[in-house]
Amino acid sequence: MSQNYDGDGLRVKKTDSGVPLPTYYLRSTVLGGQVVAEISGGSWMRGYVYLGGEMLAVQASGVYWVHQDPMAKSKRVTNGSGNVVSTIDLDPWGGAKHQAAAIRPFSPTASLPTSETTTAATKR
Repeated sequence: MSQNYDGDGLRVKKTDSGVPLPTYYLRSTVLGGQVVAEISGGSWMRGYVYLGGEMLAVQASGVYWVHQDPMAKSKRVTNGSGNVVSTIDLDPWGGAKHQAAAIRPFSPTASLPTSETTTAATKR
């Protein structure tokens, strides 16, 4: 796997070995560099919606709503029917205590396989 970053150290492209086409990350300068879409092979794969700097929804073969509870330090993702499809509980320092996820849109790096998450999170 190879990754490319812009001048601000934000990932803009990822190429996996064995996958013929790279994934590009479109970012919004208005949102401080947040990823607003992922494109792979010329096709739109996933879009992100933010409200006040927090992720509100992810569109990827349907709309998934992100619910955050700052007091309990937990996040839940529901599908269009209101069913919980992903959960994450955080410790007081923001580290994940528990994750159960069919889709993990908590951040664009968190939606990556675990082996990529640590590396990508350090680059943001």
